[in-house]
Amino acid sequence: MEIKSDYRQDGYQKGFVEGKRTGGKVNKRYVDNYLNGETRNFDTKDSLEFMKAWQEGFADGVIRLRSNMVKQGGLLKNQNIVIAAEEILRTEIIVNQALIDILIAKQIISEEELVDSIQNIQQEQKKLLNVPNKIVSLKR
Repeated sequence: MEIKSDYRQDGYQKGFVEGKRTGGKVNKRYVDNYLNGETRNFDTKDSLEFMKAWQEGFADGVIRLRSNMVKQGGLLKNQNIVIAAEEILRTEIIVNQALIDILIAKQIISEEELVDSIQNIQQEQKKLLNVPNKIVSLKR
């Protein structure tokens, strides 16, 4: 009986370690190279599982690092919280872009499918924003 590695657990652990190690400060090329190297010999399903888990682990690692910094620092000013949130969002964008690039490179999704999906999301957002706010009064 062949024993398969748990790609999800492996991806999460490696992402968590990278998140804590880098403090969430990575560039797109680094993430591209890292994930391509890690998933080179995986099939499509295992690749996706590993990359998704890596992203979750990375985010959790950064959050854990930030929360430890907050605990050690005592009181925290609101400005520091905003900066940390901006850094986390910037990192999230970089990681997402790297994942999209890998999905396209491995031909899991085409650029056309990606563009169509983005356009559908934008249309849904416009619909939600154009719905007039309705105030319902409750008379008792």
